[in-house]
Amino acid sequence: MQAAQFFDSTLLKKYNSNGPRYTSYPTALEFHDRFSHEDLLPMPSKLASKPLILI
Repeated sequence: MQAAQFFDSTLLKKYNSNGPRYTSYPTALEFHDRFSHEDLLPMPSKLASKPLILI
């Protein structure tokens, strides 16, 4: 079967372009060495009200 039988050629032409590249958040450019062990220590108490889900 031909692809035209499954897809609307008008929509293919309309959306036939590159989309945004997936990136995680924060992006790599936002990482820095100023985040220390002392910055990490209070995190668990800040998150204690949220459920912990381990997969």
